[in-house]
Amino acid sequence: MLSEEDCSSIDIQSLSQQSDYQLVYFYDHDSFHHYCILYEVSQSTGLGTFVVNLAGTIPVSIGIPHPIYDSNTELQGAGVFKKSGAQTLLISGIIRNACNQTSECQSGYYVTDPAHNINNGFFEVVMMLKEYYEQNNLPLLHLQLHGMSEASCSDIDVLLSSGLKIKPDNNSFLSKFTSQLRTQVDSLDDPWFIFLYQDDTLHDSCDLYGTSNTEGRGLNGVDSSLVCSTSSSFISHSFIHAEQKYFIRQNRSYDLFWANALKYSYSSVYCLPIRDNVGGSCLVVDSSSLINFSQFLFLFIFFIFFIFL
Repeated sequence: MLSEEDCSSIDIQSLSQQSDYQLVYFYDHDSFHHYCILYEVSQSTGLGTFVVNLAGTIPVSIGIPHPIYDSNTELQGAGVFKKSGAQTLLISGIIRNACNQTSECQSGYYVTDPAHNINNGFFEVVMMLKEYYEQNNLPLLHLQLHGMSEASCSDIDVLLSSGLKIKPDNNSFLSKFTSQLRTQVDSLDDPWFIFLYQDDTLHDSCDLYGTSNTEGRGLNGVDSSLVCSTSSSFISHSFIHAEQKYFIRQNRSYDLFWANALKYSYSSVYCLPIRDNVGGSCLVVDSSSLINFSQFLFLFIFFIFFIFL
């Protein structure tokens, strides 16, 4: 069984005398999951929190770029992470409008917005995850949770996209995830209206598809040095941009809907043994190749070196 010594085996203080981070081990008695948590102590740099589920079953990263500002997404992200078996959780440590200086990356946003800049820990860690999973021949999925106002997108409750205005293939992960999420909420008295771009004109006034999102562009194949100004041209199936109304992200019982949709859609696409009777065609992924604890130690070191060196 993993222990506290496993996480503390990385001496982060020796990496930099300016270290303001702590790496701790946490065992959740409810879920029986083991976690390593890297977090900022004084919150002086705003680089955020990075959590690894040492028994994670699906190569999914949950990303929360706008905590507080997109209210309750930080709580929702933690809930979905815990209940889905995703391997990593990344929460930005700064509010997107903390500094009113205009971004040099994308002029329509603040310099402190991690979803529209590249000189921040959030973007760098997502790109590190992408490279790390590719090296291990595993399909990474980064689910980024956002919040939209009640006035946005008229009657749409959840708007899902790949970061592009392109209709996804019916067998793609995004299409299957959308279908699974709709199935999860069908039992509600008032099911959510979940919208996925389908090349129609019904909701042309809604433009929250994450097309300028820097992490989305990077995951969709744009070189990291070009994501500020270059749009993606194809879907990599590594990025899901989710906009949602407040009533969804404030209700913790709804976290399970997102978690189940992740688990079931991932198993149906990649044949991971997450549930029985998956059925249909899928891409075979050897579950024994899921990144293990010793490999995650290296990922932590990469993250720490970016912060401190």
